[in-house]
This record gives sequence, C-alpha cells and structure tokens, in this order.
Amino acid sequence: MRLSKFPRNWWRRASAASKTDAVLGLVAVAAKGYTVVFAIWMAGAKYSAWNGPEMRAFWLFLIALAYATGQPLLPKRTSKKWVTEDLRRTKTVAVAVSEISSAVWNRRLKPEEKHGLFMRLLSAVKSEIEGIIGDHEGIYCNVSLLLEDRGDYLSVVCRSNQDRPLAQYRKSDLLISDVLVSGEIHYEPDCNFADKPYKAIFALPLVSAPEGSKMFTNGIVSIDSSQAHCFDGLEEEVVTKTLVYINLLKLVIISDGALRPSRGRQNASKS
Repeated sequence: MRLSKFPRNWWRRASAASKTDAVLGLVAVAAKGYTVVFAIWMAGAKYSAWNGPEMRAFWLFLIALAYATGQPLLPKRTSKKWVTEDLRRTKTVAVAVSEISSAVWNRRLKPEEKHGLFMRLLSAVKSEIEGIIGDHEGIYCNVSLLLEDRGDYLSVVCRSNQDRPLAQYRKSDLLISDVLVSGEIHYEPDCNFADKPYKAIFALPLVSAPEGSKMFTNGIVSIDSSQAHCFDGLEEEVVTKTLVYINLLKLVIISDGALRPSRGRQNASKS
C-alpha cells in the first residue's frame, strides 16, 4: 500500500471501529505514554537535580502501567450487526450448496431458482465488501452479475440492489469487458460516469475449466462503489473473502448449462 493511501485507509478503518474500543485504545496509548514519561522523570530525579515524583504520581504510574499491560487482554466488543451478517452469509452458502445439489440430483434448475441463488450470493458478496471497506454508511455499493449474450454483448442478469434495472451492454462500451479475455481481475479505481452512481469498479471473472489451450470465462461479477479508490490496498482481501461466493455462482451457471440438454432430452422422450 502506498504511503499516500495510508491516511485514507486508516481513517476508514477507524470510523468503522467500535467507538468504545476506540476510546479505550486512546486511553491505552496515553497510559503507555505516561509510563515512559514517569520512567524518564525517575531517572532525571536520580541522576540530576530534578524534583522526584510525588506519591500521587507514583500511584498514577502503577494504574497506567497495569492498564497498558492488561488492555490488550480485555474482550473486544463485537458489533451485533456483523455477527448477524456472518451468520447470514454462512446460511447463504449452506442453502446454495443444498439447492445446487438438489437441482443436479433432480436434473432440473428452474429459472426462478437460479435467479434466487444469484440474488442471495450477490447479496452475500455485498455484505462481505461492506465489512472489508469498513465505513460504508455513506458509500453506495452494488454487486452485479454479467453474462455473455449473443457474442458482442454482456447482459446484467442480477443485481444485489434493486434500485437499478437490469440492462444489456455492448462489450466495446464496458471498461471491464477485457476480464472475459484475460480471466483476471480488473480494478478501475477512479472512473466517472454522468448516468452511473459509482466511481470505482472491481471486476472478478467467473473462470471455469479450460477449453482447449485456454480458460473459459463464464461471466463477470462487478463490484461498484460510489467512492473513488474504494478498494485501494484491499484487492487481495476482496478476492480472498469473495472466493467462495464466486465459485458458487460459477457452479450455478455451469449446472444450469449442463442441465439444459437433459431437459431437452426429457421433453423429447415424452413426445
């Protein structure tokens, strides 16, 4: 992380921290500072003409030393919201695995079931992103799933936010379309669109098994933020924490494609 990004990232994490923990942390810093000053004061009183500390200052030193030593061992308060979000994301993964397994077993994945899986998994990705960026209260964040359509187009088939409609874009008009060719993440830290509510885009490829000599990319998961440089220094964390959801999205898409011929054969056999 570049030094110029440190103040912004530090402030983002500090704003997201528990206010109680932040105050206790500042008290711990002050206590450590006092113990250092007191030690210098005692040394100065012994080896120079400084006046020695009074008994009150000595007791204050003992209290500060005890707090500075014990504060890291105190239990930290965990936000109830994030405990709830962790449980919800865990349930999302469990339910998604169960539904995909059921679809493969029954050789059927209905369109509404597929869309429901997309929606829950994209919402889980958004929840993870909110936890990563910390101070997200004033930041617009949206996660979209884009799939190839008719070769030259990409269609948004699902969004975590319902405030924007689904759409279809020509590949040549999208900054992130190169993800389909490279199979690698694409990060646009500062982009400005007059008709879009976001200024930073983090695109993750849905890469499946290789076809011939190259990997085949099924689609793109686009994470959009209204704050420019929102993911600076957080790239690896974003990739790591969203990996399970990306793989499940990929599995839904592959399962849907594999089950379509089965449905066609079933219909043919019935006729």
